[in-house]
Amino acid sequence: MLVNSPNLLRAVQNDAKATTTEKGKNVGDDMTDLIDFKPPWIISEIWKQMLDHRDTPNWKAKSLGNKEIRSKATGGKHALGSQCWGSVVSILLFIKTGLIYFIN
Repeated sequence: MLVNSPNLLRAVQNDAKATTTEKGKNVGDDMTDLIDFKPPWIISEIWKQMLDHRDTPNWKAKSLGNKEIRSKATGGKHALGSQCWGSVVSILLFIKTGLIYFIN
């Protein structure tokens, strides 16, 4: 199963937070508390860079904004998956003109 990067990183971060909490350490917004709870398949340097990046005020503001947007979303989730440029153009042309185009 393919997982897109933001969802994978969010899942890994949430797993690390859960493990940290199980160990009796309360993790708030400080990502540095997660340093010792790296998944075995992530290289230590990459894990530290990811946590450092997600610990910036810029990232936190963006994350909070996106969280609010997701909480207000109604209806189903986007489930079409990725599409190539040609199929997107074909769909848009069909919607606009009613004609079927095949673009490779």
